[in-house]
Amino acid sequence: MSVAEADRLEGKTCVVVGGGGFLGAQLTPKLVALGAKVRVFGRTRYFARPLYGAHWTSGTLDDVEKLVAVLSGADIVFHFAGASSPAGAEANRISDLSTNVGGSVALMDLCRHSGVGRIVFASSGGTIYGDAGLPPFSETTLPRPISTYGINKLGVEHYLRLYNHLYGMRNVSLRMANPFGPYQHGTKQQGAISVFTRLMLEDGVIRIWGDGTATRDYLYGGDAADAMIAAALYDGEAEVFNIGSGVGRTLNEVVASLETVLGVTARVEYLPKRAFDVAASILDCRLAETELGWRASCDWNAALALTCDWIRQDVAAERAGR
Repeated sequence: MSVAEADRLEGKTCVVVGGGGFLGAQLTPKLVALGAKVRVFGRTRYFARPLYGAHWTSGTLDDVEKLVAVLSGADIVFHFAGASSPAGAEANRISDLSTNVGGSVALMDLCRHSGVGRIVFASSGGTIYGDAGLPPFSETTLPRPISTYGINKLGVEHYLRLYNHLYGMRNVSLRMANPFGPYQHGTKQQGAISVFTRLMLEDGVIRIWGDGTATRDYLYGGDAADAMIAAALYDGEAEVFNIGSGVGRTLNEVVASLETVLGVTARVEYLPKRAFDVAASILDCRLAETELGWRASCDWNAALALTCDWIRQDVAAERAGR
């Protein structure tokens, strides 16, 4: 994405739904720096600093009046709102369907009636493909999700396509790999790198489901935010993009890398594999490179160091506040 293309966001009104957490903290400062008028909507504002320069509104997807006000006059909506983790979705499938799929469709309707032309949706490259075969997976791979979380993400994608077809919207879904980085604090048991880092710093036990050979594609948060911005400015016809590093790393390799960066030996406990955990997920991101002009650029070890430094400071601040 060129500087000239990024300048197209100047003066645009961007709404980040579900933006009070990690992904919002990655995207919002970049949007503000590009001159966009940014509104952030979410249940909880976990971090004030990265949202500086944006207008915050607290609420959930069923707060229709608040959402209508936030969406008024908006040009682009970034949709990160979600009420579950993969394990949480499995524990309550009906609630997850209602909240995440139903809530997303309601958001689409509000966007359509508010004149919003595009929703950029944070989908899940790590769960949508499921047991589709041997990775890497491209956008033409037939998704075969084996988890409630992946099924519902795919369902939202299909509704976004439907709204493109019926109403002339230009919605784009980004099938993101496993994101990590600063502002992912690792206390919600979501995001292996941040969870593992925090446990290692607090002398906790890392619990791995299976033998640690499960392979994932990991995406640095700053690279994810750049992909979101590129998708917001995209003029082509594609509706779905894989967004990842294209490199697979086992959980055991992640632990070993963290041991090197932190200088700490991890305590690991291996538990029986869960049926809804994908064995291997690696993304083929060539379409994003060709169409969006995007590719992951942050070095693995540098990204881990930045993430570990932030979590180390977060842990120290918590200890000082006790």
